[in-house]
Amino acid sequence: LKEMNMLARQSENNEKLFSELQDKFQALPDFPDRDKKYLERDYQKAGDQFEKLRLKMIDVAEAASLDNLRQRSDICYQLDQLMASSSEDREQQLDAIQGEWVLCDEKLKKAWLQAISRRYETVLQHIHSETKPDYETIDADREMLCIELEILADAETPDSDKARRMEYQLQQLQQGMKTNASVASGDAFLNLEVRWLCADGASQGLALNLHERFNSTLKRAGA
Repeated sequence: LKEMNMLARQSENNEKLFSELQDKFQALPDFPDRDKKYLERDYQKAGDQFEKLRLKMIDVAEAASLDNLRQRSDICYQLDQLMASSSEDREQQLDAIQGEWVLCDEKLKKAWLQAISRRYETVLQHIHSETKPDYETIDADREMLCIELEILADAETPDSDKARRMEYQLQQLQQGMKTNASVASGDAFLNLEVRWLCADGASQGLALNLHERFNSTLKRAGA
């Protein structure tokens, strides 16, 4: 129990060792009646404390992973701007931006890394081939993410998108899905932000406006 309590108070969790200690405790002979109640209480207390530590470490790791994703998304946004420019030092800027990507912390969820890497490689391909993305589709997708967030946060949608919001909500109701903010979980906000960060960059005319719209809604929702 002493070792279990020490593990539960550490700044890093060691699930394998803790599990081994639990197995050893369970394998011990029956305790005397006078000690059994208190030992089992302390055993449960140590298990609860270690579970809190485990959940805390998960939260810390996810926060670090999200910061990493935001950093990589900002790099992709820089590439979006470079793709639209015709500056003389474009190649030099490209090398510098790619250098930033290489220096990013690799502690990132696998699925998130795959999604943001696809975004990164896509914009690089457009820069090298001097082609343009399908901005009509991309802008519509970005606007839809804003609408989804506004519904989730019970926030206002600009007049220009209100009809589209109503249509989306009707589709959700027909599918029996709840969109009320009272049933929205933190995971729902996180998933939307991840989708936003990994989505292809909008056209120059809309990118900044949509960015401010999405992030201001996210901030007001406290997500």
